[in-house]
Amino acid sequence: MKFKLITAAAVAIVMAFPAVAQETGVEAEMQMIADGVNGLHAQAEAGNARAAFYLSSLYHVGMFVSPDRQLAMEYLNTAAEAGDPEGQYYLGLHFLNGVEVDRDIERGTELISAAAEAGHTAANIAMDTYLTE
Repeated sequence: MKFKLITAAAVAIVMAFPAVAQETGVEAEMQMIADGVNGLHAQAEAGNARAAFYLSSLYHVGMFVSPDRQLAMEYLNTAAEAGDPEGQYYLGLHFLNGVEVDRDIERGTELISAAAEAGHTAANIAMDTYLTE
């Protein structure tokens, strides 16, 4: 009897979910997220380096978008080239480790150094700890 009661409750919850979602604003929240992602795309296309970095992160892990490593790397490269310290740091790590790009210690060090000069904390630590002779 206990099992039937739990099963019936689970079915009722699943069947009621669309109504609950609408009543609690989940659909509105999801639309706000979609609008935010669209806004990031527009800002990145307009040259906003930070927006490009955020899109890189979203596409890298597949958060709010379908995962797309190639597109993630394109946005990361755009962010780094435009001077975003986070973009420089993470693209530098990719080059140092040969992840998604051919390994290039010199290019990775240049990027992390640029991020460190911009005040990026992790880049400064990397420079002090690993990349300075």
